[in-house]
Amino acid sequence: MAWRWLVLFPCLCAADNIQNQAVCGELAEEQWDRLTLLQIELAIQPNSTGNSSQARSAPTAKSQPDARRGLKEHFQWWIPLLRMSLLCLTFVIAHGWLFRRWKAIFLFLIPLELVTYPSSIAAMEENHVFFWAKAFSVALALEVVAALCVACAPDAAAWPLNGCIHPFCARHLKGRFWPFMVLYLALSVNILEAVLTDLAHQRTLNVLAGLCLIASTPLPGAILFQYPLDLIRKYNMRAQADLQGLDATEEDLKARVSDWYVTLLQTGSSSVPFADFCCRLPLSWIWLYTSWNACFMLDISILTDWNLAVLLVPLLEGHRISSVSQIHGVASYPWMNSHWLQARTFSLWLWFSIQGPLHKDYFDNAFAFRDWFQLTQHEEDEVAHYWGAFNLLWAVIHLAWFWHRAYRLSQASTYEKEATSGVD
Repeated sequence: MAWRWLVLFPCLCAADNIQNQAVCGELAEEQWDRLTLLQIELAIQPNSTGNSSQARSAPTAKSQPDARRGLKEHFQWWIPLLRMSLLCLTFVIAHGWLFRRWKAIFLFLIPLELVTYPSSIAAMEENHVFFWAKAFSVALALEVVAALCVACAPDAAAWPLNGCIHPFCARHLKGRFWPFMVLYLALSVNILEAVLTDLAHQRTLNVLAGLCLIASTPLPGAILFQYPLDLIRKYNMRAQADLQGLDATEEDLKARVSDWYVTLLQTGSSSVPFADFCCRLPLSWIWLYTSWNACFMLDISILTDWNLAVLLVPLLEGHRISSVSQIHGVASYPWMNSHWLQARTFSLWLWFSIQGPLHKDYFDNAFAFRDWFQLTQHEEDEVAHYWGAFNLLWAVIHLAWFWHRAYRLSQASTYEKEATSGVD
């Protein structure tokens, strides 16, 4: 069933492109007819020689508002909404039914897809340096994610490469701290790249919101705080792959539980569990990141229906996985989502991989934000300014909550340790 949807997507996009071209042709014919009538009307009117140049320039000046009205009349909201829905569905299927279960194969696909990046970045009108840095940092992060999951899963889960790739990954990555630190730095650098681009465009409010995002990102390990034992037991935080089967003391357990971890999952159709990379992120952080990133894309004029769909994919996929886990009785920390970051990294990598080769056939006719609401450049700048102010207010509130939560958890762990020492 999943493969049928993957095949259906390009067919529908192609049909949509044909329809868009028909609408554009219809607009062009209508505009040409109006221009022809205006020229005939001006030609038959008695004009002096001095007014002839004004008469010739009149149709051109009038054609611009006519084109704006024609576009507004013919703009159909269902077209970008349908395209966004199809892209979201395709990416969710690709992540949920392909990447999660076949990470060993993606270990080789990710480097191979680097050959498509030049064509993807060439399709961008500007900011080539930013997109080069973003594309390669995302590819590196996804490669680490795939290798880390292969290392923590059983050898049979790496089929058909379980004989060679699994022992290598397990020897160098399993139980190590540095891969999680690399992923944390990759996320921070990814946000920082956009912050510096916003700074170059003098979007100070959104810049500050992005810095607040970095400052409120959970750190790997137990650097900021240790979770109390009652929370570890209540939400089954011992399900981390590196803790399963480990005979550890309570203090050892508290020191090893982290917001960055790998978990083992199993489906009813397979007896071999597969591994997923997880990062326990607050929902407020995830939604703030989504709003901040959308505002950033508006600043650099790439907020289109396609890019917005890629931004929404991890929200939908993270919620889907969390809901399925809860249905199967897996306890999850409230107001947190652990699968968003893996889905975000994969969706960005997949978008960079397919955008270049398929740009002319499927992704050329993108609907920009200003086309949705018929905004002028000045109106778009005002929207970006107030949007950035909203993001900054949200970011400051979230930052204060994050550090207050870290302080409370640290205090709770300290009280718990003192109480245990008193009993002993």
